[in-house]
Amino acid sequence: SRAMVLAAKRTRTRGQIETTLSLQYQTEELEIGDVVSASNQALTANYAWTQRTVGRAFYPRRGHVLTLQGGGASEALLSDTSFIRLYGRHTQYFRAGDNGRLILRGELGSVLAQTRDGIPTDFLFRAGGDNSVRGYAYQSLGRTLEGGVASVRYLATGSVEYHHFFEGNWGMAVFVDAGDAADSAGALSPVFGYGVGARYRSPVGPINLDLAYGEATQKFRLHFSLGVSF
Repeated sequence: SRAMVLAAKRTRTRGQIETTLSLQYQTEELEIGDVVSASNQALTANYAWTQRTVGRAFYPRRGHVLTLQGGGASEALLSDTSFIRLYGRHTQYFRAGDNGRLILRGELGSVLAQTRDGIPTDFLFRAGGDNSVRGYAYQSLGRTLEGGVASVRYLATGSVEYHHFFEGNWGMAVFVDAGDAADSAGALSPVFGYGVGARYRSPVGPINLDLAYGEATQKFRLHFSLGVSF
């Protein structure tokens, strides 16, 4: 796909709360294999609210990060389709003994519209990948078409992960991820991924290497990431 984005935003941080108000205009030329070819545009007003209660940015063991987003567009204002987009993500950290931590994560997304036609893909959803459902390729969970995967209107993912660190900066992780993206809430059918990983606390942030098994595909995948995933 090809996209052009013009945006203006204002971000404020007060203590543990960060808010962002933005206005964005986007046009998109979309092709998915030989099945879908479309041109979409939308002028959206968006609001995001984030609360962070984690004390240690590189390796939090207590607290949470909660993000809520809302936005929308109207056909009357430079948009092909009227829609409202809602999204939420919550990551909770728990101390687990002297050298461990437990991480619970969940996210939900919904686009309220008569059709997803005319909505740029940045405002729709797909799942899969490092910070979503490990064991599956990045954004590979959605509406499957010949030659690709289309973004859809509903998203639900969740994860349970345990870390244990040995002496020094090396540690290990075990995890279970689940989730799906679909065109209706009733069509959501979570797939599971589970696995083990290595963790290293470097001076520039955590380095993560995971080996995950995708139950639906019956294949293993390696996932690499740098930094804290909120």
